[in-house]
Amino acid sequence: MKTLINDSKYILAQSEPNKLKAIDMYISLIKEYPQEEYKVYQTIGNLCYYKLNDLKRAKSYYEKSLEYDNHNPLSYLMLAQIYDDLEELPLAYEFYEKAFFAEGVYKVNFIKFLLRESILNRDYLRKAKDLLLTMQPIRYQINNDSFNLVSFLKFIVCILEDEILRAKQFLKESEITENVAIVEIHKIGFDEKTRDTLINFVQNQKRYGHKKVEIKNEDGLLDILFIYE
Repeated sequence: MKTLINDSKYILAQSEPNKLKAIDMYISLIKEYPQEEYKVYQTIGNLCYYKLNDLKRAKSYYEKSLEYDNHNPLSYLMLAQIYDDLEELPLAYEFYEKAFFAEGVYKVNFIKFLLRESILNRDYLRKAKDLLLTMQPIRYQINNDSFNLVSFLKFIVCILEDEILRAKQFLKESEITENVAIVEIHKIGFDEKTRDTLINFVQNQKRYGHKKVEIKNEDGLLDILFIYE
């Protein structure tokens, strides 16, 4: 059965160097594939966003895509990303959330947005924590390194809540390497202080591990220290 993505004209449009001409080529396919019209507009939205850096035009095509399929998680996600780029955070929140609850693989994007913005809004941290409880493990792969992304995001939540023991547990459970963890932390876009705190913790855990030491302070009360070795 012939479909949009294996049509020779669609393939030619993908390799067309003149991106404005490519848009016309994509639109010409709508009459042949009316049932995939949403996908045509989504493809044009991707072209405008990634190739032309035209956020306004990309936004209009993603919105048009949703007119033909309002359960399309990728269009919700890309609209969220556009509003995020424009620093229109309430709208970014709205569309990240829609992408989360649509059928698809974009749930973690909403979680990452909530974690990044939780530094200024602690309600977002609680929201991220609650949503993570509803999620099954997701194995994510970067090059040859595979890790449990949900456990890694739970690790970040624990650090932000200053729950050190649970943070260590989830970091170990994630099976993430030091280098990949650092890349993932950078990708979320935390402020410098939060980013450095997370990276330092990962490096200390991955390189040294720790042991628990109990001592008495000057008031005779018990303190628990974590000594890296």
